[in-house]
Amino acid sequence: MGAVCAGINAKIEEVKKKQEEHNNRHKCKFEAKVGEVYFHTAQRCMYVVSKVIDPEKVEYYEFDDESKNSDDSWPWDYRWMELKDTLIGAYAPTFQVTADYRGAKVNGIATDFEEETKKIKVSFKPDPAHQKYDKTDSRLGKHEFYVTSELTPGHTGAERPRNRNATEKNAERDRLKSYGVTFIHCGSCGIGMWEDPCDCYVNHKRKGWYCQECGKQASSGSRVCCGRKVADGAQNQGWAKVLYNMYGRKEPV
Repeated sequence: MGAVCAGINAKIEEVKKKQEEHNNRHKCKFEAKVGEVYFHTAQRCMYVVSKVIDPEKVEYYEFDDESKNSDDSWPWDYRWMELKDTLIGAYAPTFQVTADYRGAKVNGIATDFEEETKKIKVSFKPDPAHQKYDKTDSRLGKHEFYVTSELTPGHTGAERPRNRNATEKNAERDRLKSYGVTFIHCGSCGIGMWEDPCDCYVNHKRKGWYCQECGKQASSGSRVCCGRKVADGAQNQGWAKVLYNMYGRKEPV
C-alpha cells in the first residue's frame, strides 16, 4: 500500500512539474508598461499598451490605427515580444520609415517583419482616392516588404502614395480574378473591386442593380445573371467590405 501511495505522489509531483514548466513557457518575460509598444507574434501586429489591468492582462490599441480603439484586452503572455528583439526594433520609438513606392519616396510605418527573408513590412497611408472614404486613415492603405537597405529611418518623402494608374489597376484586376473570388463588382453601380472606391457603401444609396460576378446591369434584384439572382451576391472582400464595416454595416438601399 505504501508503495502504491508513493507511486501516486510521484505521479502528482511529475504532473505539477510539467504544469509549472508549461506556465513558465507561456509567461511574458518582461513587465508591461503603459505607452510602450510591443509586438504580438500570433497577430503579427504592433500594439501600444493603454492600461495594465494586472500582471497577466493589458488593454491596448494598434500602433498604426489613428482611431486608437483600446476596448480590447489580452492576456500578457509569451506571444508578446519587445520591439528591440525584432527586425523593426531599430526604428523605435516612432517606426517611421521612407521607402520607394509607386515610383516615389513615400512615408510609411514599419509594422511587421519576416524572419526567413529578413524583410520588413511597411504600411502606407491610403492614396487620395481611397482616403476620401477611409474613416481610420489607414484601413484602405497598402503595404510592401523591403530589406533594411531599402529603407530610410524617419519621414522624408510624400505623406501619401499617388493614386494608381490604369496599368496598376489592371494588374490588380488580373490578380483578383486569379484568386477565384466570385463577387468582384459593386452590386449598386457595377464598378470592379480593383477600381477606386465608389460611394455606394458610404451613402447607403442604391444607384441600380448590377451582377456582382460580371458587372452587367439588371432591371431588378430578382433578375437572374451568372446563374443566381442579382440580389444574392455578397460583397465580402476588398474595399467594399471595409467600407461596409466602417459605415454601419449597411448595404445600399
